[in-house]
Amino acid sequence: MVRTVQAECEEECKVKVIGYVRRSKASDNKVVSLLEQADQISRYASANGMQVVEYIEHDGVSGASRGRWEQIHGAIKRHQAGALVFYNQDRLSRDVVGLLENLQQLALAGVEIHEVGQGRVDLADPTKKLATGMRGLFDEFFRDMVKKKTSDALQYKKRRGQRWCHHAPFGYRFDEGCLQPDPDEQQVLRKLGHYVDAGYGSDKAIQLLKQQGYKGRMSRMTIYRSMKRIKEQRQHDEKQEES
Repeated sequence: MVRTVQAECEEECKVKVIGYVRRSKASDNKVVSLLEQADQISRYASANGMQVVEYIEHDGVSGASRGRWEQIHGAIKRHQAGALVFYNQDRLSRDVVGLLENLQQLALAGVEIHEVGQGRVDLADPTKKLATGMRGLFDEFFRDMVKKKTSDALQYKKRRGQRWCHHAPFGYRFDEGCLQPDPDEQQVLRKLGHYVDAGYGSDKAIQLLKQQGYKGRMSRMTIYRSMKRIKEQRQHDEKQEES
């Protein structure tokens, strides 16, 4: 009986913590899985007299997204947690401004910040605060470089008429990885040009296409973007003629 009461007391006295795990959309097998991150956090919490009361999990979400912090703050408030634990700082954020702002808010609220492998992140210590900021800056730099390299590679493929996206632009299709005109959609593009001349919007254009029996790609966003490109191209051509 004494042991049971003592065990219950020890469990209740543990610091409640929120565990945070994340991986981005571009993650591969080389990135530590969400399950492994959670396991490492659980081990760290147990070894330091903590109890994980909730995991905030973001799968396929960018580390630059600041909307994630609302969930983190909400979970801490909901459980009256005393600490936030994450596997690695780059899993928590790749946005140095958002990172420091939110960690400062947590610190001012009396919430401890812990990183598995590094221990407590003490922003009251100028040296540790500098180290956190520098790591955050490099994490953001790495994210930006990956983004730029990916963009450059896709633009190179686009210029060569190779596949650079999942869905071909309206009016075209991918044939063995190369961009080719789609006869049916090219015909629709010509009709959209007439609708632009008539001053119709995308909703009116879709209505007319349905009445004519067209059953291909026809979402509101697809038609809207196609008509917008037609307008922009004509405006560009007009400026070229004037000059």
